[in-house]
Amino acid sequence: MKLRTLTYLGVAGLAAVLVYQLRKDSRIEDAARDLRQVAEVVMTGGTMPGDLPAVLRGSARVVDGRTIQFLNLRITVELAGIDVCDAAQWAYFDGTPWPCGAVSTAWLVSQTLGRTVECQTLDRRFDGTVIGRCGVDGADIAGEALAQGQAIINMDTRAGLPIDTYRELEEKARQSRIGIWSSVFTPPAEWRKDRVNDLSTRVRRVD
Repeated sequence: MKLRTLTYLGVAGLAAVLVYQLRKDSRIEDAARDLRQVAEVVMTGGTMPGDLPAVLRGSARVVDGRTIQFLNLRITVELAGIDVCDAAQWAYFDGTPWPCGAVSTAWLVSQTLGRTVECQTLDRRFDGTVIGRCGVDGADIAGEALAQGQAIINMDTRAGLPIDTYRELEEKARQSRIGIWSSVFTPPAEWRKDRVNDLSTRVRRVD
């Protein structure tokens, strides 16, 4: 079973490398498009992307289980208050592996596809990613993810969030053993750290 899991992860890693190679050339085109957008802003006297509005609204594509990108604004938003299985991460239900990262991503797609997403901006990371509290039709997406066992609480961002409510939703999902709580899994932050450490040991140092 471990061999099968490692094989899946190996295939996923190879796919990531191939995608990276295929997208290298497109980066030049993306950069040119960004420059054209900046030029349009300067010429029309508009607002630069760095001046974020308090609320972002529009159609969004899903990047992973807790990250979306607004199509009309080209702004990436990470859902505040939660963490989810990493894209390549697996959980184990009675010893049977299943891709909890892919499932959480698919769940977020089901909540946002073809619908207007609204996000309250709470913070912004150094890489430009916005940390926000997002909803669809008045429903808190992070809260729904916790309630359905698709996410766990992330305490990195607390301001502007109903943390007590989030804790209650997570505990109910845990007690009901739904979603990720039906299985054995490594907390996502710990999984990412272990993966980085594992990859670093495979790098051959050349002096």
